[in-house]
Amino acid sequence: MNVVLRTFDISPSVSPSGKKVAVASYQGKKWDGEIKNLNTNIYVMSLENPSQDRERVIENGGWPSWGSEDVIFFHRKDGDGENSCWGVFRHTLSTGETVRVTPAAFDSVTPAAIDETRVAVAAIRQKSEFSDVRVEAQYRHIEVFDMRSPEQPMQITRNTRPKADHFNPFVMDGGKFIGYHRCKSELLQ
Repeated sequence: MNVVLRTFDISPSVSPSGKKVAVASYQGKKWDGEIKNLNTNIYVMSLENPSQDRERVIENGGWPSWGSEDVIFFHRKDGDGENSCWGVFRHTLSTGETVRVTPAAFDSVTPAAIDETRVAVAAIRQKSEFSDVRVEAQYRHIEVFDMRSPEQPMQITRNTRPKADHFNPFVMDGGKFIGYHRCKSELLQ
């Protein structure tokens, strides 16, 4: 009897050398329709032999982004209930150390690594409800966090479009340029 294990991988990210790929994986589980907390783990595999050189490196993580051959940034939901927030974390493969990069006080998702210490994220500094007339801190903005000065993130979009939501940052030309999606989000009457 042959058993076929299906693997559902999403959000692939190729390492700087081009030799490895990190993915968020359901690893044998099917997608259940969840659109916020996908309950994935992060696996790293070699591109030469992905089916045999596949290793789970992060439990409960998604949206991997390589900072170097040894560093992966990712996001996960942290905490329980109303006090839970999305955060961006940094994982060092050689040591297994994982540290939170973004403050626990607000939601941060979809990391785009610039290098080993800097990462662009989409952040919401203050929670809101659908009925709220939102203030600037309640919009999703792109910020760059640097592990060397974590208290001073560089706010990219709050200065240009304070009342628009910004999503999915991406890095170009070694971090000289940060791209993103933007949409205007108004309360519908």
